[in-house]
Amino acid sequence: MTPSLLVAGVEAKLAIVSMFVAFTPTVYVRVYLLQKYTKCVPWKCGSVVGCGSALGSVLSGALLLDSSPRGILTYLIAVISLLAGFRDLRGLYVLREAKKKRMLEQTEMSTSVAEEVPPLPPPPSISVGEEKQTEHVEVVDKDSYENMTVLERWSEPTNKDLFILFIIGVLVGLISVLTGTGGPITFLPMVIMWKGEIVHRKVLVALSAVMSAALGTGAIISTLASGIDQPDGGLCLLITSFALIGVCIGVRLLEIVKRETLQLGMGLMLLGIGGFILHQAITKY
Repeated sequence: MTPSLLVAGVEAKLAIVSMFVAFTPTVYVRVYLLQKYTKCVPWKCGSVVGCGSALGSVLSGALLLDSSPRGILTYLIAVISLLAGFRDLRGLYVLREAKKKRMLEQTEMSTSVAEEVPPLPPPPSISVGEEKQTEHVEVVDKDSYENMTVLERWSEPTNKDLFILFIIGVLVGLISVLTGTGGPITFLPMVIMWKGEIVHRKVLVALSAVMSAALGTGAIISTLASGIDQPDGGLCLLITSFALIGVCIGVRLLEIVKRETLQLGMGLMLLGIGGFILHQAITKY
């Protein structure tokens, strides 16, 4: 969004603060909807990374907005996004290959056992109603919050986890305000590189929403306090309206999307974002 405003002739600082003013209200709505429909918000981790991102955005907006090495930071975001995207897709490929191997081993084992053991008498007949009831009981949604493990929920983080999250939050807050990029664009690649194999993707998405809410609030306060002109209210309202529609649709999709599909989509998205940012950095800097 910030590059689009720059192309339209909006001054860089004003474009950055306009983006945060427009999108921060939608992030609070996204946090509410994610908690209501998926219950995947890890509040303990979110409060820590939120404090870090707010601190980073305040420091960035108040002290470093004029003297920031935006070229280096932009290249850094592109590289992190590309690495995280490749890691996501590679992890998905390894997971699918492991599933295929496990299914093949189970098939071979069942075949050998069937050849050695005499056939059993046929099971008692089951009525249609009982059969449907049995099938219904056996269906388990592993992607729902209730069926996630403690590690997938990230509901019991260690002190080391919380410390690293705070540092990541500060870095994301600094980089996001200095470059005008959204917080999740920087945050998700970092946390996927670190916890992508353990924590469920729905939890990471919810965590990024909490972080973005704190980051946007700190960025608005610090940049406006530094003397930047007030953003255009009509433009911000227009962006916010369409963003709210996108948030509502995205949360409902997240509720039904499977983990592997979400991981594939995030991997491709990170590769696309990384490639686009890298192209922008090469042409601009």
